[in-house]
Amino acid sequence: IVGSYTWLPHTYYNEASSLKTPLIDELKNLRQKITWQRECICEVMDSHQFVEAADVYDIIQRQHKRVPMATIYRVLGELEGHGLVERVTVDGRKACFARTPETKTVRLVDSKTGDIADVNASTQLEGAIRRLAEETGVAIRDYNINVFVDRLPPRQTVTPS
Repeated sequence: IVGSYTWLPHTYYNEASSLKTPLIDELKNLRQKITWQRECICEVMDSHQFVEAADVYDIIQRQHKRVPMATIYRVLGELEGHGLVERVTVDGRKACFARTPETKTVRLVDSKTGDIADVNASTQLEGAIRRLAEETGVAIRDYNINVFVDRLPPRQTVTPS
């Protein structure tokens, strides 16, 4: 035992592994080692839309498993490097991580709470972005759109008397 962690040897993915998530499958396709720590982190990322590294740590701890924060940050960085997750930092707040969406999305960010929701980018919006690129003479490699919103109170319906 070193510090408060029990260090376990790396184990490799085998077909009998109990955790098979889309991220694990994608890492296997990239011929990456699948350790039990990566399995735990991938399971959390596949089951949560937006999550901070500290939340990943807490979720794994609740499962009575010990994965050091340094390992969580390292694995999230590796997943980000492979394009499997995105680091989402909005308005100088803490970074959270999200699975990389398969289609372009617009992120709606609640300006008060920091809650984030992904909305599929419409073809109208994508067309406007392409026109903007043509008009300015640039080629767009990629884009991310964060829209800061304030939640409105629910609409009151008035019943005629």
